[in-house]
Amino acid sequence: MFGKVHEYSTFVCETNPVYLRFATGEEPETETETETEADTETEGDADRTRLKPPRPPPSFSRTFLVSSGQPLDDMYKYVVSPPTTRIRMAENSLRWRHMAPTAPDTLWCHPYFDLEPFILPVTPDFYVIGNQPEFSTELIEEEDGFEGKRRCRIVLIPEFSKTGVLVLVNMRTLEATCTRIGTKGFAVKEKKAQELAEQRRREKEQEVKDQTEPREPPRKTQIPEALLDDEID
Repeated sequence: MFGKVHEYSTFVCETNPVYLRFATGEEPETETETETEADTETEGDADRTRLKPPRPPPSFSRTFLVSSGQPLDDMYKYVVSPPTTRIRMAENSLRWRHMAPTAPDTLWCHPYFDLEPFILPVTPDFYVIGNQPEFSTELIEEEDGFEGKRRCRIVLIPEFSKTGVLVLVNMRTLEATCTRIGTKGFAVKEKKAQELAEQRRREKEQEVKDQTEPREPPRKTQIPEALLDDEID
């Protein structure tokens, strides 16, 4: 699939979906050390203070659960929208502890007999879903049976080739910001994608309206009495 790229040691394949863990920072040498220390040296009558560089923050790690978006797209086909949104469906799958509840019924996947890879045993720090119509994010607090309450940042990322949108996350605060690469090609594709999404939204609203509004019975055609008396040749 990737040609000779797989021969390079720097090329790493991942599954879809995939769990990733990132660590940052370094452990301090002692617990009593502060971020910035000062040493004082005396030269004659003058004191000279030399500041040491601040020590790096303590290390920590974050877990990322990343999917290319097919499970969410398939679930979204069978709900009424509005009021259901994609970000709400992603949150529900996290609370259900299953990220692909429609597989393999309506979403194709490889058959598994001894292992269910879509069950979520723990709450990730970031739940990232790609190839979505637009950027959306929400920070939720999930009850984790192993570690108590955990916070999770859900991030829906639009398709980069059509929108030029990148999402930056802060691993310490779990914040997510959206940035856009402004090029002419991306702008045209983004406008078309927005128009298509708006058209689909209006079609969905019309379908819901047709289903909820009572239909009027067909009207009977009134035939004038004068015509009823006439003989038909």
